[in-house]
Amino acid sequence: LEAFGAAARAQQRAVDRFDQALVDHVGANRTDGRCIDLIAELGPISAGDLARAAHLTTGAVTTAIDRMERAGWVRRTDDPNDRRRVLLEITEQTEAVLRDVFVPLVREGHRALERFSDEQLATILAYLALDRALQEDYADRLERRGPALA
Repeated sequence: LEAFGAAARAQQRAVDRFDQALVDHVGANRTDGRCIDLIAELGPISAGDLARAAHLTTGAVTTAIDRMERAGWVRRTDDPNDRRRVLLEITEQTEAVLRDVFVPLVREGHRALERFSDEQLATILAYLALDRALQEDYADRLERRGPALA
């Protein structure tokens, strides 16, 4: 279990490093990178839904949206089902950058996963779901507790 914990921490650091390298590569900050990822995955999405998904206040998400729109990463569009509502979607520029970065990464990742059996992949997926739920639960707990060094 100790080796597993060490490997998980190293994996988290690698993901964190990749996320930072990606936002540095495109000239964004981490919050904007997280929002762009969510819009790409969930969009078109409302600002309120983005705020909830990114765990940001409405003020913070509005500032991020303005910044991302000025940079050309996202655009506001009218909701076809509700004229009073605006949705966010990524731009063609963003799609191109994401393809450039993620297509080769996904391809290499798929090749790496081919060495595992379907049963092993199911176990890995079960672990990832369990770990995500654990991480989300502990994030919720820490957010409710507030700053430790206030």
